[in-house]
Amino acid sequence: MMKLLMADIYYSKELPNFVTADISDWPLLANFVWVYVMAGAAYTVIIWSSYKVWAHLKINEPHMSAATKDANHQISKTLIMQVCTSFSQD
Repeated sequence: MMKLLMADIYYSKELPNFVTADISDWPLLANFVWVYVMAGAAYTVIIWSSYKVWAHLKINEPHMSAATKDANHQISKTLIMQVCTSFSQD
């Protein structure tokens, strides 16, 4: 395989070789689980804080201007879309 790559005029010799791994290797699996746990925790914080802000603003809605309401609505929609689209990319 390396002879074929070295013979290719477009192959850069400075590029590193590709490395593959088997997911059944337990340290690698543990790392993947850890990454998913951390991502889940981050999304939980985003959803929880968005809800808390929404609840607080709902209580104080009579004191808010229309621009503030619109800004909160746009930020909430953006956060929800970021959460939903990141899970669908798997």
